[in-house]
Amino acid sequence: MGAHVSDCPNHAVGRFTPFETRGYVALAGTFGYELDVTRISEEDRGMIPEQVALYHKYNDLVREGDYYRIASAAENHLYDCWQVVSGDRKESLVTWVQVMCGPGRQSHMVRLKGLDENAVYRVEGAEGTEGETELLLSGDCLMYAGLRIPDRKGDFVGQMFHLIRTEED
Repeated sequence: MGAHVSDCPNHAVGRFTPFETRGYVALAGTFGYELDVTRISEEDRGMIPEQVALYHKYNDLVREGDYYRIASAAENHLYDCWQVVSGDRKESLVTWVQVMCGPGRQSHMVRLKGLDENAVYRVEGAEGTEGETELLLSGDCLMYAGLRIPDRKGDFVGQMFHLIRTEED
């Protein structure tokens, strides 16, 4: 699937989407840029090396892994979420995008798929309890209880989570 980070506001609909989120979405496909980098903000330009590094880090997983559509904003009117799991179930990449922010919304629980339910996964990109920066959860917990996505402010904000099976299971 072709997927590029394009100009903002979008030429077709005039929508403003954060540069970071556009990068997350483009990582689900071939990934590239379809814009004039000399006309974007210095802050956005500074994210390009980081986004390219993410592409190189996750390229094999995205191309060769099993794809799962976890949630669709067309159905829930809140967020999109998709996941890619490696064939050996040792690694997974979860992308979550809040479409429209609303008042009084709390965190979301997203039930993942395709993991080894007997394994323990380190979740990068998520905060643990009581200020912990590393989160360890079992595959069955992630698939049946879910991964907590903290409340985010703003339209079209996104977050990525990288799950790595630990040797502790």
